[in-house]
Order: sequence, then structure tokens, then C-alpha cells
Amino acid sequence: MPGRRRAIDDPSQAAADGAPAGTGPAGCPGAAAHPNHSHHRRKADAMYKVVVNHEEQHSIWPEDRETPAGWREAGVAGSKEECLEYIRGAWPDITPLSVRQALAEA
Repeated sequence: MPGRRRAIDDPSQAAADGAPAGTGPAGCPGAAAHPNHSHHRRKADAMYKVVVNHEEQHSIWPEDRETPAGWREAGVAGSKEECLEYIRGAWPDITPLSVRQALAEA
């Protein structure tokens, strides 16, 4: 839907560091390529944490997994919906930080 933003469900999808989009931690290409990997299946009651990268992009990450490189914990954890609700309020401008800074200098 135009004008709608969404949280990045997997921080590896952001590809902010130039990594190919669709590659996950440790180079795992994602559930489509490896549907039997246990980290691609989550229970409905799984707990997540909100993570943020250097561009201030927000995402959710399984709470029981180590935060991926290039991301930091935002201090919020809960169900997937609770984390996404937090992100909707905390990330009103999805423009990456570097772009906002460049526009401010122009």
C-alpha cells in the first residue's frame, strides 16, 4: 500500500551495510531456501525484541537469539504484535538517518 511503512521483520533484510537483501545471519538465505531450519519456524507465543541499526531503522528479532551485528537492542520485548506496535509509534519517519542528515545540510 503506498505511503505505508512496515517494520523490517528480519534485520538482515535491511541490507544497510551493503549485504545482499534476503541473506540472514551466518549467510542463511532465509526460510524460502531452507524451510527446515528451526530458526525459520516460530511459535505463535514466541517472544521478540526490538532492535535498531545505525540508520535508526527498527526491526524485531527473536528474544532468545543474539542480536545481529550492526543492530542494538531498543530495550523493548514482547509478542510480535507488541513489538510491532511499539515500532509504529517509535519510528514515525522511516527515512534513514544518513538521508535525513544530508537533507538537513542541503
